[in-house]
Amino acid sequence: MAHRLLKESIAILKSTNNPRSEQDIAFLTSQLKNFDYFDVIKYNLDFETKLKACAKLLCYQHFKAGETIFLKGSKELNFYLIFAGNISVVVDKTPEELEAEI
Repeated sequence: MAHRLLKESIAILKSTNNPRSEQDIAFLTSQLKNFDYFDVIKYNLDFETKLKACAKLLCYQHFKAGETIFLKGSKELNFYLIFAGNISVVVDKTPEELEAEI
């Protein structure tokens, strides 16, 4: 069951349908409710509206094992949700610190 839901989520996120259908937004919104991160706004009056707004903006990215997603100090404009797999957070050197070593 969970594998089917994951595959369906990924298919929607990979789709080039823009804007997303209300059915796709409703499905993604239901999946976002499973992320603990959103528990802090769960009892907010417009919780569903906020999740729907997120569902409209989500996109799919796949990262290979060992691939760096972003570096310490970089200005990220993305917010990542992990649907499957694992990540490691390594706090090391900023891009400026690496540049200074070269």
